[in-house]
Amino acid sequence: MTLYTGEMAEKLLTNPHKLEIVEVHAGFAEVATLIFGILAVLYLVGWVDEIYGSVKRPHLLAVIWQILERLEKMVIDTKLRYLFVFIGFISIIVTGALGSAISHGPNADPFVSIIYNLFF
Repeated sequence: MTLYTGEMAEKLLTNPHKLEIVEVHAGFAEVATLIFGILAVLYLVGWVDEIYGSVKRPHLLAVIWQILERLEKMVIDTKLRYLFVFIGFISIIVTGALGSAISHGPNADPFVSIIYNLFF
């Protein structure tokens, strides 16, 4: 939903410099959405497995489910999940700071200024 409303807001901008900021902002928003979406799906797979165990599934679904179970064990059951969380957290921080730079200017506060100056 937020990605969709961001795209709608982007169409309203006419300032070319703000459009550059929006492109970087949108990229980090997409990364954050992807990272936390993957984690959510993998946690859901683990939760469903915990509750329902091995239920007979149609062949294609069973193959997909096995892949998801392996990914869940590889990511959620190891320290790799911390890397996902860290990357997602950094993406959210950058997204928020650049969003503030778009709406309030690059000098809205010292933190926004630091993030803004990393990219522009």
